[in-house]
This record gives sequence, C-alpha cells and structure tokens, in this order.
Amino acid sequence: MKKIFYTAFFTIAIGLFTGLTAFAVPPKLNPLPSDYENGFTYEAAMRDTKPAVVYFYVNWCHYCRQFSPKFNAVSKIYGNKYNFVMIEADNYANGRVVSQFDIKGYPAVYVVNPKNKKQTPVDNSYMAGVKEFMEFLNKYGN
Repeated sequence: MKKIFYTAFFTIAIGLFTGLTAFAVPPKLNPLPSDYENGFTYEAAMRDTKPAVVYFYVNWCHYCRQFSPKFNAVSKIYGNKYNFVMIEADNYANGRVVSQFDIKGYPAVYVVNPKNKKQTPVDNSYMAGVKEFMEFLNKYGN
C-alpha cells in the first residue's frame, strides 16, 4: 500500500512540476528598444544593394519605446524591399556609425542608399504609427 501511495505521490508531484514549468514566458509589458532584434548590422546593410532603414534609439527614451514595435512590424512587412537596422546610439561600440549622422534627438530614422550613401531623414510625423511609417517608405521607394 505504501508503495502505491509513494508512486502516486511522485507521479502527481512530477506532473504538477512539469505542468507548471511548461507555460510560456509572457512578453514584457513595456519592452526596451534593445529587446527587439532584426539581425542586420549597419555594415552588412551597406554592402547590400537594397536601401537601409536605420533606426537610432536609446533605451531610456519613452518615444523610442513607443516606436520600436512599429519599426519591428514594418521591418517584417518590408524586409524584402529594405534592410532594417537598429542602432543603440548610446552604446560606445556604435559611436563611429552614430557620428556619421546628424542626430538631433531620439528616435531618429534615416533611409540610406548604399550606392551613394545618401541619408534621407524620416520626419517624426511618419513615426506616429505603422500606417504612417509605411506611407513614407512607399513614397521613398517611388
């Protein structure tokens, strides 16, 4: 009888433990811009023929936190037409790239033509939403 009890107890305990740990990790409520990743470096984007959409952010910026999910969503839609690059501007390792742009505030987004390195700033009004950002990219591409 004891053997049955212990077997049942351990089976239930293991089932409860594995069942409780099998839940997915919920997403962050307010992710930082650096929590998003698109996998393209600035250098790789400049070696390609597609225009690059370069997003400069800092994690402490409230507007960057609001814009990052929009940038991420648009990068998934337009990934075949543009290379999307995210650069943490206050990271010392990115200083060389940051110094090449005339950044006045954050978030700052530029479309860069890799052929002639022409930098076209994206006006903040186009960063209000996904639709507006896509509107700018559609205008730029024509």
